Amino acid sequence: MQESIYKYIDPGIIHFMIYPDTISGEGDIYETMKDIVTDDFFNAVEITWIKDQEQKEKVKNMLKTSHMKVYYGAQPRLLTQDFDLSSLKEKERRKAVETIKKVWMKR
Repeated sequence: MQESIYKYIDPGIIHFMIYPDTISGEGDIYETMKDIVTDDFFNAVEITWIKDQEQKEKVKNMLKTSHMKVYYGAQPRLLTQDFDLSSLKEKERRKAVETIKKVWMKR
C-alpha cells in the first residue's frame, strides 16, 4: 500500500496568486476562497488582506470551520501601497511596520 502524501506535507495554495484579481484586497474573495476550502486536496492556504468587512467576516468564519492551516501573505498589502519593510529611510520603514502590526493586532 502506498503511503499518503499527507503524512509528510500539507499541500497548500496561495489564494491571491491563483486568483490575481483579489491581490488588491477586493473582488469576490469569499467565493474564490470557498473553491479552495472545499477542495479536499489542500490542507493550507495563504491569504492576504480583505478590504470588505462583510467578506472578511465570511471568509474568517469559513476558515475557522475548515480543516485548513491559514497563513497571511503581507506582500500584496505592502507592495501595492509602496511600503518597504527594508527601507533605509526610518520613516518609510516605520510606516510599513505599523501597517503589518495593525493586521496582526486585528487577528
